Amino acid sequence: MKAIKFFAMLFACAAMSFTFASCGDDDDDINGGDPGEIITGQTTSKYTKDSKNELEVTQKSAVVTQVHNAKFDKDGILTSYTLTSTWGTEEWANAYYEELKNESDMKVSKKGKTVTADMTTSFEGCTYDLIKGIFDSMIAESGKY
Repeated sequence: MKAIKFFAMLFACAAMSFTFASCGDDDDDINGGDPGEIITGQTTSKYTKDSKNELEVTQKSAVVTQVHNAKFDKDGILTSYTLTSTWGTEEWANAYYEELKNESDMKVSKKGKTVTADMTTSFEGCTYDLIKGIFDSMIAESGKY
């Protein structure tokens, strides 16, 4: 059951980073882009930390930069997983914050345009190898949407 929840949360986070769309006024530009556009083919992903104790992938699109950070104990078991999303406008950050704070197992905070979600409980019991495989997939899929 935890594996299903884990993959559901991973899919939701990946989907949000690629397809977030605004329902409001489309006249404002965010980081040079139309806030109503669906981000397709513009996302880049790369490792920003890659050690046995910590993995971090940074994903960038026209409207959001997301940093997935996972830390592990000496046995390769996950000890923390955070997702930090920095949006082009505070309105987008507010909308994302409101959406995430309703998730029962996440601690969510917001400062300006940045929303941080502690997703450790969603990934509880995961190993280094599993997270590394997921991060490798995120990088491989970068730019395909």
